[in-house]
Amino acid sequence: MKSLGILYVVATPIGNLNDISLRLKSTLSKVDIIAAEDTRVTQKLLNYLGIQKKSTSYHQYNEIKKSRFLLAQLLEGLSVALVSDAGTPAISDPGYDLIRIAHEHNIKVIGIPGPSAIILGLSMSGLAINSFVFDAFFPKKIKDREEKIEELKNTNKAYVFYESVHRIKSTLLFLYEKLSHDQEIFIGRELTKKFEDYYRGLIGGLEEMLTTHKMPIKGEFILVIDKPKAKYEQSSQLESLFNFIDMNKMNNRSIKALSVLLNIPKNEIYKMYLKKADKIKLGAD
Repeated sequence: MKSLGILYVVATPIGNLNDISLRLKSTLSKVDIIAAEDTRVTQKLLNYLGIQKKSTSYHQYNEIKKSRFLLAQLLEGLSVALVSDAGTPAISDPGYDLIRIAHEHNIKVIGIPGPSAIILGLSMSGLAINSFVFDAFFPKKIKDREEKIEELKNTNKAYVFYESVHRIKSTLLFLYEKLSHDQEIFIGRELTKKFEDYYRGLIGGLEEMLTTHKMPIKGEFILVIDKPKAKYEQSSQLESLFNFIDMNKMNNRSIKALSVLLNIPKNEIYKMYLKKADKIKLGAD
């Protein structure tokens, strides 16, 4: 019986070629086929690595058709490396369809990790990122933007977005108009590249930042928006109340009462209650 090939999902540098890993180089050197979002961009990477190998295009306009072609190669026992122009395939880039059908046909999928603008932006932000939502690009349509603002006002998590150079200014002004000015934001520009830059401060400072040109409107951007300050205050109030409540007597009625009192969803109070109860149990043990 013929053995199946392996699909390698390969993360590439997001700007600085010095972030290339030894594993990335080894993988691209040994595979039979390199499926690239843009073969011209990937060729520059291969030239830098000294790898002489042609790549085949795999982008949003031929993803479904090319996935079937690459699947056939994998079923024949050939190995395929899937790469995007920068970062990790399938994360706001082509790749989902091929990875999905590879799993469906019991083809082994191996990930080769690398730099990530999402994780890098979060780690640099200095914001509360223990719980976050990655939401790709900030919405374009007004209706979708208004809905997203409501999410941001009522969330208990940090939100991460990509934004393009063409929309970054209008998006930041929209956030300035719609969100609380004491909410914190981190804006990363051209991360890992020569002209890397960032802004960290209050949303209330965005208008001044834009009008004084403290950050050039050039390149690629990532936004990390902290949860509203009110959420911190609510969590703190709830934590304080738990210190005076007999945790053994907590029930649905008391959780509902706390939800109304502090304007916190019942499921969030229940999660915090479980954490507090576990701490008490651990202390007793």
